[in-house]
Amino acid sequence: MPMSHRLTIPALALLATATAIPASAAEPENQPNIPSRTRGHAQVGLAIFDRSGTLAAETDARGFAPFGGGTLRLGFVHNLGSAPWLGFGGGVRGTFGNSRRGDEEYFFNPIFTSATVAGFIPLGPGSSGRNLALDVGMTNALAKRRRQLGDGTEIFHEYGIGPGLGWLVGYRLDLGVATAPTVSVQYSRHWVGVEENGGTSKTWALGTTVLLLGMEL
Repeated sequence: MPMSHRLTIPALALLATATAIPASAAEPENQPNIPSRTRGHAQVGLAIFDRSGTLAAETDARGFAPFGGGTLRLGFVHNLGSAPWLGFGGGVRGTFGNSRRGDEEYFFNPIFTSATVAGFIPLGPGSSGRNLALDVGMTNALAKRRRQLGDGTEIFHEYGIGPGLGWLVGYRLDLGVATAPTVSVQYSRHWVGVEENGGTSKTWALGTTVLLLGMEL
């Protein structure tokens, strides 16, 4: 038999063996602690404000010291197939609270809309693990002062927008069902530009520390 034919027969046999391997066997098995590729989250909690600069001076001068308030956080993270512990997503977090002094009320409600870079470190049973996140986005802040004047009410609004930056550390507990409970601590800084009468402007600086409880889908 010619030399070329003797080399061809083993090559064809190797090719036939390779094509007979099922595709699922050629791919690595899914690890049990990898969460689904896209996960939504919903959390509620309590925020504490850290006022500084102009915002602290103004609220103190008015006799108000808004401590924070109830918080709602919604969003999603999509994990990469090639790097399952790394994900990208987005979300929104709103804090709603007020302070009262006599017949006056002061509302300060910042809403933080952000893009998210997330990490997940397996720890515990199933797909349990630690959530890490870095948020970069924009903050909208609405302040409202309401005062009773006889039979009427005087309302004064201020509105601002500016950048925000935050980080989150949390834990996801896999209970073997479609949703997993989560607990998180988040801190963020916000710098909001506010226009005043006469064309002038000011900047409100604010930090928020948030304790969050919720679910991950």
